[in-house]
Amino acid sequence: MNKIRQIRESKGISQKELARSANICQGLLCNLEKERLKPWPSVIKKIAKVLKVNPNELTREEKEGSVESLQAPTEPTGNNEEVNPRGQIPF
Repeated sequence: MNKIRQIRESKGISQKELARSANICQGLLCNLEKERLKPWPSVIKKIAKVLKVNPNELTREEKEGSVESLQAPTEPTGNNEEVNPRGQIPF
């Protein structure tokens, strides 16, 4: 779940109330919560002020325990062959 939405809901604030208090359009807030848009720093600061949280809390990615955090990054082989996520070259 999106951090903005998660914190907003945990504080019992509606999208409409947050948008009005942060002086932003509700449509913008909706798009941020649905991750259709990347948030601008100025908007994050306004939202964080209303939610009474550090702005960094709203942009922190939750990768802990996710599949992405468990996969090792793939390294290029130098010979333009494809490498799958397990580091094996397909034959």
